[in-house]
Amino acid sequence: MTKNYGVLAILASALIAGCGGGAQPGTAGGAQAQIGGASGTELAERQVLHVGNGAELQSLDPHRSEDTASASVHRDIYEGLVIESPKGDLIPGVASEWAISE
Repeated sequence: MTKNYGVLAILASALIAGCGGGAQPGTAGGAQAQIGGASGTELAERQVLHVGNGAELQSLDPHRSEDTASASVHRDIYEGLVIESPKGDLIPGVASEWAISE
């Protein structure tokens, strides 16, 4: 019985290792390589982005809504004067510069 589990574990690990795609050579560039697309490609004049919310919004007024679905939309629509970087620092949002008065 233990031998069967050992064989099953080896087969499962071989399957996982075989299905895992490694990095393809020559695909460095990440998002920049995908943004440009193929040379000569024209973008459509009208582009639409559909976002699934999962719930109906209470309001588009940020002062009148209290639910999570509305908060997600507010983050996408409204940009603050400053925003927080992934490191936790404040970086310019709408404001190009600011000064602290003493």
